[in-house]
Amino acid sequence: MLLVVAILPVLVGMRIESQYRQFAEQRAVSRLGFDRGWFHSTAHWRLQLPDMPVLDVVDEIRHGPLLPSGGMALASIYSRFSSDIPVSSPVIHAHARIALDGDGRVSVRIPKSIPLAGVRLRGDVDGEIRFDADFNTLDAGFHLPGLDLPLAGDRLRLEGATLRIGLQRVAGDWLVSLHVAAAGLRMARQRYTDLQVDIGVNHVDPYLLQTLLSASQQRHANAIVAGLARLRLITRVLPMFLADDPELVLKRLRLRSDKGELLASGRLTVDSAWQRESRSLLKVPAYLLARLDASMPIDLARRLLRLGLRLRQYGNQGHGVVAEARIGQRLETLIAAGWLLRKGDRLDVHADLQDGILAINGKALPLNLLLFGS
Repeated sequence: MLLVVAILPVLVGMRIESQYRQFAEQRAVSRLGFDRGWFHSTAHWRLQLPDMPVLDVVDEIRHGPLLPSGGMALASIYSRFSSDIPVSSPVIHAHARIALDGDGRVSVRIPKSIPLAGVRLRGDVDGEIRFDADFNTLDAGFHLPGLDLPLAGDRLRLEGATLRIGLQRVAGDWLVSLHVAAAGLRMARQRYTDLQVDIGVNHVDPYLLQTLLSASQQRHANAIVAGLARLRLITRVLPMFLADDPELVLKRLRLRSDKGELLASGRLTVDSAWQRESRSLLKVPAYLLARLDASMPIDLARRLLRLGLRLRQYGNQGHGVVAEARIGQRLETLIAAGWLLRKGDRLDVHADLQDGILAINGKALPLNLLLFGS
């Protein structure tokens, strides 16, 4: 009996090393080194995440089934994430506990001084990640005391934010869910409260999705070279991405302010007939299927229109100052033309896209005219 108890940590160490080797096959992981001992092992590996410096990871692994910290588990892992860019950059610490059945729970703390592209944390981030033994499901939740993002020469600030990301693999198909909530939001010198966003992304390959997002952010000193590089990557990856019939679902968007409440929901996908009838990327718009339902107070619509015009001016290298009279005139023009429906002190928008025709509140507009017309 004592021999069995003594040899169990060795068997656990062998199983853990096997799982690490399997984990190292992920595209973002490289340079795995594993030093396996009797009761304790050490793993060294490198992680490359989008918009972050390369992270060197050291895992100190305690073998189960009996842990020094108490209780029974397959392993307890203390992790240290560090980077040389910039020099003396802060360190991320994490603690994982792997149950006997292989399911895991990770507690992580990200210091507010961690370098993120264009993003500034205004407090340490606490998070928890749960996953199953086969990595078919993953649920990650993070609490962010404050977060600043660049927005048209200004900053978008989230206060008291919660971020949850869920991944589920069903028969080789990935389902992604995203939930964002914030007690406060400030942008363009205006304050909003009670932000809630629930998004579902179905039938996607997360790696292909990230490749497309990275392609849109590629930079080069020569704008023409950067544009050609983005186009080449997109034309290579987009057909593979669309082959899975991806679907984006805006389950719920709610935003409150002193002007009232904005509510919206919608859906965007690609008709699977695109696979049979035409594989030309130029014809993809004709196979898009979309729906959007939104409602908001007129005063809030005026505020958001002001922000939209400001963003447009900023993108065209303008000064970003929008006259109030121009905003009111633009809004009244949209209402008079039927693009916005006035219902008391609120405005409604119902949009549908099918067979290349965009219908907004019953008014039809061919999508090719919208994309290429004047």
